[in-house]
Amino acid sequence: MRLINAKTLLLHEFYGTNIPPYAILSHTWGDDEVTFKDWDNPSQARQKAGFAKIRGVCSKALDHNINWVWVDTNCIDKTSSAELTEAINSMFGWYARAEICYAYLSDVPSANAPVEDIGRSRWFTRGWTLQELLAPKKVTFYAADWSRLGSKAASLADVISEATGIHRCFLTGTTPVQRACIAEKMSWLSKRTTTRTEDMAYCMLGLFEINMPLLYGEGAKAFTRLQHEIISTSNDHTIFCWTWDESVPQGWMSFLAPSPAQFSRSSVFTPARILAPNEFADQEVSTYSMTNAGLSIRLPVIYTLRASFVVFEASPKEQHGDNKMLTCFQVCGYRRGGVLFVMRAPFPRQPVFIPRMSRLHLTMKTIIVMNRLDNAVAAMGWRSAMPGWASNAMLERVEAPGQFKIPGIILAFDSRDVKKRWGILEQSHAVINNYFGVIKFDLTGSHSGAGPQVGAVLIHMVAEDGNRMRIAVGVKVDQHTVQPTWTPYSSASLRVR
Repeated sequence: MRLINAKTLLLHEFYGTNIPPYAILSHTWGDDEVTFKDWDNPSQARQKAGFAKIRGVCSKALDHNINWVWVDTNCIDKTSSAELTEAINSMFGWYARAEICYAYLSDVPSANAPVEDIGRSRWFTRGWTLQELLAPKKVTFYAADWSRLGSKAASLADVISEATGIHRCFLTGTTPVQRACIAEKMSWLSKRTTTRTEDMAYCMLGLFEINMPLLYGEGAKAFTRLQHEIISTSNDHTIFCWTWDESVPQGWMSFLAPSPAQFSRSSVFTPARILAPNEFADQEVSTYSMTNAGLSIRLPVIYTLRASFVVFEASPKEQHGDNKMLTCFQVCGYRRGGVLFVMRAPFPRQPVFIPRMSRLHLTMKTIIVMNRLDNAVAAMGWRSAMPGWASNAMLERVEAPGQFKIPGIILAFDSRDVKKRWGILEQSHAVINNYFGVIKFDLTGSHSGAGPQVGAVLIHMVAEDGNRMRIAVGVKVDQHTVQPTWTPYSSASLRVR
């Protein structure tokens, strides 16, 4: 590890346990930074705009009786790929072991600037500064003139939390950052950017305690490779809890997200925890691994009229703090032998929830998540079952009262389809009598004028009370949502306009 002598501005190398106490700089790069090679020529280095920043951080370190400083611009020889790989894999630890981190906000003129300007700083939008915020024990913020703005754990905790979406408990140190689940960490990164696409993955290595080689030129594959490394050591199913938005590439099939952007709404998820010592004692643990055919994973499967859903050991964090729900999303594919070959379906865009007790009635299946679309799946014409992006459809998250026994899900994407699918149920008297009762949909309104009616219907059977049962119904049509309706009767009518 190279460090700058804060008094002489000379570079020195240290190894192992001989590294002295040091301060560390966090900043956003400008156009005229001082590099490692520039440092060999002091007169040339002093002419660069970035030199003043290095001199400023050295001055601050001396004010705090710290004689050594680390700055990424000139303490790493970036012309050496081996050294760059070692540095990036070590960087989280370097920031964590620093006596103090000075966060330099070059676009905040002085401490007299409005506090809103701090939260709008470019520093909070860059990928690399995420670990630089979270790894150090102490982070103090300074303006462009090196006037003090505040610290992450005290005066600026609320400002930083609002700007980053990071809960203040991770900023104040009351909760170690290692306690955050995968989806939550990814959500922190989702709105940040890096100059190089690969760095969106590499800047997260330390936060996930991952070491892997750097392959500049692999582009977005770096993020997939990061997720492969994560699932090789973690059983946190929130890594699968992401939103299928318009930026997902055509033909994407993986359970893993193509980029961090898909995790922007994922901070609501948390790993499902065991609520009682013997809960699910007889249930198989979900395991997974990467194979040449794709991700191999064992999950509970829900079979429906038109699709299948796989259930993950992840729960909504705030809406149901008692972990009564589990997360699932729709898959498409085919069965070969005892194995399901599937891909994630684009709808519903976000994972949806089912009661966790439903898992007791589901069978674990071996699933292979296909790497590519093969002829068997292409022949299914599975995209015809999905709404177009113009529909902007979304299944609402709901929870029914009572004790759920058998979950059933029907997806319907236009008014005729709703009527047709529901007609199948009405004609199946045994199904009606045993599970659902009779429900009729009265879909009215100008279908041609209002555009395509797109909706999703979620039906559950719950513990019966005499001849009555509770039915949960959620429908979304265009931009107008009919809120989930609970009815304790065996017959119900829902009017959608």
